[in-house]
Amino acid sequence: MDKITLHGPGDLAAAVPYQLGYYPHDSLVVVALSDGRRVDFTQRIDLPGPEHVDDAVEVLLGPALREGVDTLLLAAFEEEPGDGLALCHALADACDAHGIRVRVAVRVHDGRWWGVDCRDDCCPPEGTAVPDAVAAEFVAAGRAPLASRERLADLVAPDGSQSEVLAALRARGPSGRWAGEAFGLGPVGEPAPETAGADSLWAGLVDGSRAPGDLGPDDVADMVLSLRDKMWRDGLIAVIVPGSLPMEAVAPEIRERLAAIPPAHSDRTPEGWDAREALTGRLLALCRRVPDEHAADLLCVTATLLWWRGNGALARIALDRGLAAAPAHRLSLLTAQLIDHGVRPGRPWEDPVDDVGTDVPWDGPADEAGPDVPWEGPSMGVA
Repeated sequence: MDKITLHGPGDLAAAVPYQLGYYPHDSLVVVALSDGRRVDFTQRIDLPGPEHVDDAVEVLLGPALREGVDTLLLAAFEEEPGDGLALCHALADACDAHGIRVRVAVRVHDGRWWGVDCRDDCCPPEGTAVPDAVAAEFVAAGRAPLASRERLADLVAPDGSQSEVLAALRARGPSGRWAGEAFGLGPVGEPAPETAGADSLWAGLVDGSRAPGDLGPDDVADMVLSLRDKMWRDGLIAVIVPGSLPMEAVAPEIRERLAAIPPAHSDRTPEGWDAREALTGRLLALCRRVPDEHAADLLCVTATLLWWRGNGALARIALDRGLAAAPAHRLSLLTAQLIDHGVRPGRPWEDPVDDVGTDVPWDGPADEAGPDVPWEGPSMGVA
């Protein structure tokens, strides 16, 4: 996706739903910038009642201080006009005390926006219509927000085609199963079920040469069963989610198998971001084909990529689906805690990059249970 440039508070109000993937309701969305121009992370939180404003400020300010950001953009999406003022003002005061600049603070209600600190009638009383130009650019790029966060669940829910995959998994017999699987625990000291073709299937899915619709039920079953080998599963995550696990921690024989899987593209370029978005879509399509009782590992792989790319809300939904069937799945529980506390895997651009201009990588739904901290996406500029 090409760079989209924001020219003011109205463009911020227009862009947020398209970047979140859904329209936020009764929410404050906080976009944190490093060097005043590059998005470091984004958070969304439900607008609190007056008695919980200080708690909300603490939740939002913590990641900003930990990450060392210098600038915030605030967008309050209100069900009732004025509902977001208290939190915006309290957060701005706290930021000022810590030397963080609030560059833009805007309220949005019923398709219109107001500046949070408008004085001397700088905003008309009826507000200003959220502009259409930015939305049109997103639509042209094939992006449209869902009506609400709840609709995100449809992206990861079973689609009705999982019965054939379930039959293929059951045909493997009990040899690859054990009692602890019901609790999300992998076999200890036992080999994973034989899935000789899974490596090439995973390579094709990751590089895009094999679409989920091209996979037969036996293919999907092999891919799902291969993830019961925890070292293979974790190595796969290490390849597609840079910084999540050092490759030297992966057994040499697994690293040799993983060599067929292409490494992640840099998300600093539009081409790289599009490639990662396409892979995310393929993994979600695969998740929809897998029955709940066999899906925890796949859902966790997918959630880790979603979280790395900034889609914390959908990542949490994916984990919740897996945990409903396997409540003690350890990696899912750990990943859920990282999301809830805003702790991110290694970012894909640790080294300084010259001449970044005003490009602003952006993405980011947030989770009800805590702040989601996205850190990448299509480039956007702040004019």
